[in-house]
Amino acid sequence: MCGLAIGRPAPTAPHLSLYYLEANPAPEHPLHLKVANVVIAALRSYAVAIGKTELRMVDPLPRTIPFYCSHVMGFELVTPRGEVPYRRRSI
Repeated sequence: MCGLAIGRPAPTAPHLSLYYLEANPAPEHPLHLKVANVVIAALRSYAVAIGKTELRMVDPLPRTIPFYCSHVMGFELVTPRGEVPYRRRSI
């Protein structure tokens, strides 16, 4: 297995949330360092198909935040008052 992702669409809100993303750490697997891009592309396609307008990444590991918030992945940090911070990307 190259990677695994777990997410779900919000029942009434306009976003699709990603809760878990893991890549196979073996350097020889065919999608080494590409799993996140494949998962985000798949989530985006699914979100468009079901009418969602935003992707959200819920509680990513702190060491991954610079990567997901870079221009490559396009997420931004959102810190709503009184709620848990998340990363979002418009579709």
